Amino acid sequence: MSRDDLRALLEKFAATAGDPPEHGLDGVAARRRRRTRHRRGAVATAVALAVLGIAVSPRLSRLGGDDHDVTAAETGTPARHSEIPDVVELKCTPGGIDVPVASIRPQDDGLHVRVENTLPYTTKVWVQSDDDWDSGRIDIAPGQPRTLVQPVPPGGLTLGCRIGDTDQQRSVELVDVFEIYRAPELDCGDDRPLAASNLPVGSASSSQIAATTGALRTWGVTANFDIEPVGGYPEPRYAEQTVDPTVAVVLDGDTLGWAHLAGATATPGEPARAPWTTITSLRYCPSLLASGPSAGGSGSTTTSTAP
Repeated sequence: MSRDDLRALLEKFAATAGDPPEHGLDGVAARRRRRTRHRRGAVATAVALAVLGIAVSPRLSRLGGDDHDVTAAETGTPARHSEIPDVVELKCTPGGIDVPVASIRPQDDGLHVRVENTLPYTTKVWVQSDDDWDSGRIDIAPGQPRTLVQPVPPGGLTLGCRIGDTDQQRSVELVDVFEIYRAPELDCGDDRPLAASNLPVGSASSSQIAATTGALRTWGVTANFDIEPVGGYPEPRYAEQTVDPTVAVVLDGDTLGWAHLAGATATPGEPARAPWTTITSLRYCPSLLASGPSAGGSGSTTTSTAP
């Protein structure tokens, strides 16, 4: 075979394996140069990924082939914070309690629990925390699901349901992934908080605001204060489904007291209920009082330095 015939045959092979628009022997040389560049680039990329600690796909083992793709494998990627649900499902069923998740994040007003009771009777559910929050045992009728909102601090929680004659519980973690919770504090400055107890409301009221205001006025607080939900979450709400309903006493934007309320009737282990009759305990800053409790205040009251 002559030199010209050999060149023609090679040209034919090159044309059938073409990589448009580069054909012929010149194209073969061009492709060889391009593959060399891709190989070098792929190796450099693999080294960079290794330095960064990113897993490299096995496809890099084919660097000598025609496939020049280089990918980073997504191995061991943890779930994003936004993927943690902000409503926890609690189902009370004839087969037992069902809580399908282990982690939950709060909303702007606290923990949201969607309760569904498929039992043929009204049952009890509850929320407790490692920080002593206790919703008490809440009655849940069968049928339509009900959402409970609990301003419970982040941390370990226990969700419970009464199934027949037994209590069944599951543990979940309330994870403040967006750091929206701030532990409430009294604005006492350099003063030490004081404590009082058993402040009667006077006229029992179904309103936590009215009941607390009446008790403090009777006790002798004359300042123009406001009664607000205890902070912690950006949009706090008055907690009623709890054994220890508490409100904040606020003066000129400063929280100067926390008042714990009790109702006329109390069933051990169940949420406190209106009508509210007593501030069972009050932790307050000295600045809340202009001159201490009035001499004419009624009810059994003790005042001491709070820890």
